[in-house]
Amino acid sequence: MKTVTAFTFGIIISLLFAFNSSQDKDNSLGRVQKMTGKYVFMYCEPTNDYDVAFEIKSPAVVWKSPDATPDGIANFVVKRAMKISEEDNKDFDGVVIGSGKIDIAIKFK
Repeated sequence: MKTVTAFTFGIIISLLFAFNSSQDKDNSLGRVQKMTGKYVFMYCEPTNDYDVAFEIKSPAVVWKSPDATPDGIANFVVKRAMKISEEDNKDFDGVVIGSGKIDIAIKFK
């Protein structure tokens, strides 16, 4: 009787652990691509800690042009960030692109 009870208890505990591990899975995590060696976070945010290296102002015409595809916008923002980085001697690891007129260049901690 003790072995049956212990066996049943073991199965219940195993099922609880299996159920809890599937509940804790974070499906919002993903990977981003790089452009010119820089990470591009478009409509998302890095999970690692970072500092804002500098702001990147994008004219509204960029969003309204025929090249306003996700790749076109990302390419424009990365090129602009590279230019600012060279002019101001500021290093950055990637860019965070939102839906506004100001995007940011980031440096991971």
